Amino acid sequence: DCRKGCSFEADAVSSVTVEENLNNHTVYGTSSDLELPRADGPIEQIVGITLSNLNVPKGAEVTSAYLQFIVKETTSGPVNLNIYGEDVVNSPDFETTDYNVSNRKATSASVDWNPPAWERVGDDGEAQQTSDISPIIQEIIDKQGWVSGNSISIMIERSASDGGTNTRN
Repeated sequence: DCRKGCSFEADAVSSVTVEENLNNHTVYGTSSDLELPRADGPIEQIVGITLSNLNVPKGAEVTSAYLQFIVKETTSGPVNLNIYGEDVVNSPDFETTDYNVSNRKATSASVDWNPPAWERVGDDGEAQQTSDISPIIQEIIDKQGWVSGNSISIMIERSASDGGTNTRN
């Protein structure tokens, strides 16, 4: 077990990404990019990301954690997103069955992310990095049964406070 004061970097060995259409709850796993939180046109969606085989030991203190994105399409205008995890110790991969993202039990911990406009294709800097999601990760790894090598699922959707139509791709 890792005690307070331990330091390490943990990268996911692999990830599975899907998008759930909130109009009909169809889940898609074949998109060439992730639209946060709206697909082409007026389709609101939840994005699901499973981080597999996380090397985070039981008892670790998570001081910071982020998801990093790379810009595929330029975007403008404000967007307010909410990020939360699946409230289980070893999340199964997402599947392309209806409601497979929205029916998962959410963690109590969540964070808001208000990314600025993404102005240049290929950018992968601070503007494309989420807010610190360590409270979400900490809640999951503190659960009874967590072991290093388990998987965590993260969901991203439009915040209830955001009535806009802007996206990040």
